[in-house]
Amino acid sequence: MSDTLERVRFRGQPLAHPQSIVVAERARFTVLTPCLLRLEWSETGQWEDRSSYAFPDRYNPQPPKFNAALQEDELAINSGPLLLRYRHPGERFSADNLSIEFKVAGSRQVWRPGLANPGNLRGTRRTLDWCAGDAALDAGLLSRDGWALVDDSRAIRFSTEEGWPQPAPDHELQDWYFFGYGHDYEQALADYTRFGGPIPLIPRFVLGAWWSRYWAYSAQDLKNLVRGFERHGLPLDVLVIDMDWHTP
Repeated sequence: MSDTLERVRFRGQPLAHPQSIVVAERARFTVLTPCLLRLEWSETGQWEDRSSYAFPDRYNPQPPKFNAALQEDELAINSGPLLLRYRHPGERFSADNLSIEFKVAGSRQVWRPGLANPGNLRGTRRTLDWCAGDAALDAGLLSRDGWALVDDSRAIRFSTEEGWPQPAPDHELQDWYFFGYGHDYEQALADYTRFGGPIPLIPRFVLGAWWSRYWAYSAQDLKNLVRGFERHGLPLDVLVIDMDWHTP
């Protein structure tokens, strides 16, 4: 089992560089890059430093330069491209106390929690179960609106020692990642791979035709299916038996 865990465990250092972190009572902000911020609020003031699927690594060996200032009841963090303002430090993030200013195509924009993102270019979706026809995709990291937000609050966590999955904390928290790259999509994806891990090129065979159906096939049914593709001259690169390869 230890060999298996070593092969599949996430690589990276989930604890961010100390010079990237700003704490304001029950809120913590991490400047991962000038355009990528981690925003955390914790009901108990306990911080989440374990890795997650989306962010197994949060350590930047060369933390970006930024200015942080707390005046009366407002914290301001200026990374250059982004200006974050958090009023009444310690309170749960909302549109009333949190904003981030940035520019998109030279125009000043302001993001607040709950803001719609109709220009999001979408990503993928976990499953096509119960889908017939068009299927909506989940939000992605790139948007014509110039920003994207990843909510990692309830994500499964992984222990630092052996990399085994662990439950999310049982107290209330907000764990968000704000991408404010404007229309610099290439840089947004490049920066994400620094923390989410490199993305390998897919093998050529997966670009061809796939057949997958959740169906109680017999062995002969599958043979007939493959022969049908051959008889009609249709290429078949991948045949997936879905979940019936194992005992339910």
